Parts: sequence; structure tokens; C-alpha cells
Amino acid sequence: MILLANPFAAGSISLQLSFAATLGLVWLSPKLYRNLSRFYTGTSRAVRWAVNFLCANMSASVSALVFTIPLTAIYFNILTLTAPISNLLAVPAAGWNFMAGFVTVLAGFVWLPAARVLGWVCFGLVRYVLWVAGVLASAPGHAVYFSNGFLKYWLLYVYAMFGGCLLTRDRRRKYAVAGVLAAVTLALAVGLNTGLHQYGDLSVMALDVGQGESVALYTREKAVLVDCGEGTQIGIQRLSWGIQCIDAILLTHYHADHCSGLPGMLLAITKAGRTAPLHIYGPIGLERVVAGLRVIAPSLSCPIVLHEIIDDYSPFAAIGLTITPFPLRHEMPCIGYQFHLPRPALFDPIRARAQEIPVKLWSILQRGETVSMDGQTYYPHQVLGQPRRGITFVYATDTRPVPGIVRMGQDSDLMILEGMYGAEEKLPLAHKNCHMLFREAAQLARDAGTKRLLLTHFSTSIETPEEFLPNAQAVFPETTCATDGMTLTLRYPEEA
Repeated sequence: MILLANPFAAGSISLQLSFAATLGLVWLSPKLYRNLSRFYTGTSRAVRWAVNFLCANMSASVSALVFTIPLTAIYFNILTLTAPISNLLAVPAAGWNFMAGFVTVLAGFVWLPAARVLGWVCFGLVRYVLWVAGVLASAPGHAVYFSNGFLKYWLLYVYAMFGGCLLTRDRRRKYAVAGVLAAVTLALAVGLNTGLHQYGDLSVMALDVGQGESVALYTREKAVLVDCGEGTQIGIQRLSWGIQCIDAILLTHYHADHCSGLPGMLLAITKAGRTAPLHIYGPIGLERVVAGLRVIAPSLSCPIVLHEIIDDYSPFAAIGLTITPFPLRHEMPCIGYQFHLPRPALFDPIRARAQEIPVKLWSILQRGETVSMDGQTYYPHQVLGQPRRGITFVYATDTRPVPGIVRMGQDSDLMILEGMYGAEEKLPLAHKNCHMLFREAAQLARDAGTKRLLLTHFSTSIETPEEFLPNAQAVFPETTCATDGMTLTLRYPEEA
């Protein structure tokens, strides 16, 4: 009837989800309930009632999920693993809350004090549902995201496997085997994707290349964010790195597309239960901006440590990186960042043996740690040779070309620069708004001698950035346009 009245309603996501869930409840739920309820063969009425209650809720939840998961994967790129548990815990309370709310409204017309008491009951049920949702949402691995390419194949495999079980006899045993295989292959798919992101020395991911700018850097199981545009926390969750791994947030300037996602990120960190301090760096005005943004995120689980960069552009350290800020030229105070991942010097066993350093201390000294044994102190420089070349990465956006970009990007492994405008006729606009053309960014990369240039932060007027890519590649051939979710892994150079 809905489609007869409005055929375009078929495109409604909510309608599709509703029909899919209803189909699962009508067709699959009774079958699951019958199979689950058979496992209890006792005679106790109380236990039987509890078993039936659990089986009814579990079968309804799973049945709805079976038919809605493909749609949530397509539209929202997410699979919530805790959904069956949350439904089991929260749905009964939500049902009771609906009935209590209805009675509360009726009681309000008859006797207001009774309605107030019932209102507190509704309040308690709502708080319980929110508490369940919050606890499960903060649980590690509560959801996986289909930005992980392996998950798409896993989903097809699981549906094909359970479909095969449905068409064969002796299905109960096969369902159990299929469930175990589904769990094992899911863990494998997530593990492969995590390893893909974590392997190497320094992973750089563009979370948004449009008007919600953010770049994530990951090394040694820790991460820093450069800028925090709207929805950055969603991009982080899709990485399978976890919110807890973020040690610092570096802001380039305070335009909304670079910092408006900070409240959402802070709330996500709080939901994850973080207690370790979170460091935030930014140009002059940092305290005022963060205080303003925190109006909608007042209660946090961890302390926030602010580092305002005004005139002192001295290097600082985070997650094993040496980070050097430098000034850019924009409509407001704006800074870029150079990231350097140093490489430990090569261990020299000949020197270690010559100094009679115990072998069991070699690995400690090789890590750069000082160690004492039998009243004698040993230092890393005693066993390490000459320093080796590390990894250097530069990020500079929302700026006109300045000499500092070339200086900081000298012989770097990667530069991420803005490509706000592609066409040459946009040069006056670039001057006016303090942005760069594709060609200008490429000239900076060429002059710096970097290995690779990644263009990002495109104007909303550019529908296909690749259209203007030849303008940059004519100057610097190793130029690429970034895409949302693009990950580059920078590794130490091979030893000669």
C-alpha cells in the first residue's frame, strides 16, 4: 500500500530496513525459536519460562539482523557485533518502557502524583537502555567496518554457508559448525585488515580529503591526528586502530573544517573509557577554541593537555615521532608539521664483544636503553654504529606557497599539500583566499626533492580532482590525488 501511494518510497532506507526486519521476524524467527527452545528438556516451569523468554528475544534479534545486515553494510558500512547482546538486554526494557509511558500518559489525566511516580519508572528504564548501549558501544571490537575489503568477501561467504545449511538435512549440527567457522573467519578478516594497516614503519591515512580535513599517522601501535574535521571519529573507527591509540591531536588552524570534529572525537574517546591524558597542539588561540568546542562535550574521562604554539616552533615528541611545527600563510594563524621517525643506529656486535658487554644485555642496548649489571652501567652508544636515515613526512594545508614548506620537505618521503584549485585561471582566487593551485603544490614538491606528493583538501567546486592532475604531474610526476580512506605505508629504506 505504501508503494502504491508513493513508488519512490522504495528508495527510503528506513522503509527498506523495516521491511527487511519484518521479513526476518515473520519467516526466520519462528524457525530459530523452535530449534533453540529444544535444547532445554527439563520440567521446571520457571526455567522453561526463562528459556522461552531468552529464545524468543534471541531468535527475534538474530532474524531481524540476518535480513538487515546487508543493507547496513551497503548504506552505513558497519556491522555491529554486539547487536544480539544489546537487543537481548535492552529490547525487553524498551518494550516495558513503551507500556509504562502509555500508562503514565493516561495516569496524567486521572491523578498527577501517580503519573510522576510512573514517570520515574520510565526514566529508570531509559537510563538503563542508554547505559547498555554505552557499555557495549565502548567495548573493544564492538563493531567492524566494511571499509575493510576482506569483510565484504566474509559476508558473502557466511550467507552462502548458512544458505547451504538451510538446504541440507541434519541442520542443527551444521549450523553449529557454520557458526564457529563464521567467527573464526571474521577474526581472520579483521586481523588481516589490521595487519595491513599496522605493518610497516609509519602508516599515513587520509580520513577526509574534502571539507572535513583530517589525516591520521600510526606507528608503534599509537596514532596522532592532524586536524579533526567533522566526523573524524567515524573514520578512525573504520581503521580498526581503536580510539584508545590516539595520543595527540595536532591542529593546523581553527577554520571549522579542520577542528569542528573535536567535540565528537572527545566524546568518542570518553565512551571508550580513556583515562590517559590527551595532548592537543595548535597555533595561538588554542585554549579559547578548545574551551568553546567543549561546551557540547563538557564531561570527559581523561585530562586534556593543551600546547599552544605561538612563537616557539621547537620540535616535540609524540608516539616515537619528532614533530616540528612551522608557520604557513593563511587568513588566520596556521601551521604545518614535519614528522620524522628516527631509525636506530645499526647494532655492532664486534664493538660489544670488544667491550665485554654481556650478550643478554645486547637487545636492551640495541633498543636505545641504558642498563646496569653487577655494579657497571652500559650505554647504547657503546654498541651502536652510525645513525641511519629515518622517515620524513610533511603536512601543509590552507596556505600560499612559503619557503618553509620546501625547507621542511627537503628529501622527504612524502608531502601532503593542499590542492584547493586545479585550473590556472583560479590563481587570483587562490591569492585572495590564501590557498594553492595543483601546479604550485607540485612546484614545492619538486623543489623539496620529496619522493611523493599527495594532494588533498579540494575545493567543493572540483567534482573530479583527477581532471586537473596533469597540471601537477607536468611539474612533479610523482603526484597523486588523495581519496577518502587512502592509506600509505612509509618504510625505512633498504640497507645498502
